[in-house]
Amino acid sequence: MSTVVALLFVLCSCAPDGQLQHSDNPKTDNTVQVYQDGDEGHDEDVPMNNHLTETAVVEARLRVSESQVEEQRVLLQELRAIVAQQSTKLNEMGATMEEQRVLLQELRAIVAQQSTKLNEMGATVEELKRENRERPKVAFSASLSESKGPNSDDGILVYKHVFNNIGEAYSPVTGIFRAPVNGVYYFTYTAFTTSSKKRRVSLYKTSNGDCDRW
Repeated sequence: MSTVVALLFVLCSCAPDGQLQHSDNPKTDNTVQVYQDGDEGHDEDVPMNNHLTETAVVEARLRVSESQVEEQRVLLQELRAIVAQQSTKLNEMGATMEEQRVLLQELRAIVAQQSTKLNEMGATVEELKRENRERPKVAFSASLSESKGPNSDDGILVYKHVFNNIGEAYSPVTGIFRAPVNGVYYFTYTAFTTSSKKRRVSLYKTSNGDCDRW
């Protein structure tokens, strides 16, 4: 009896502020558990606090994720707006390029037409040059070798003194000029007299046997 009392006294002196509880387990009735004041139910509070902490962390992470999602949504909207603007600009550029392409085709057609006309004009010029080279050159100048008249009847004045007769179209024997090619001819002549009598000099053109005075 004295031994048991001594053991309890030792236990009480070692834990003066604690409480003595016997284990519910009948196999360990001699086991003594000591709890500090204010720590009742400590084994049950620790899991609950850990659960609350994990929930707060999850909620914080969720709020961060929601914030990131919102930022991503705003950024996506901005990117869509930029893409829409770029698409509009590309459409405008495409329309402008189409207009430029049509205009370029029209200019090419005009250039082709002008080139064709220039080629035709060049061919015409070359043809005229060839004809001009092949066309005989006609020119003459002559004078009377002596005075004529007075004459009562019309007659041909033969200019026998020939200065130039390019193309040999004028005959100093007959006094007649025969046009070798079609064209415009220019004639000048002068006549004078020392008497007071009337004078008349005319230039005649014959065609198909008819004689017309110019």
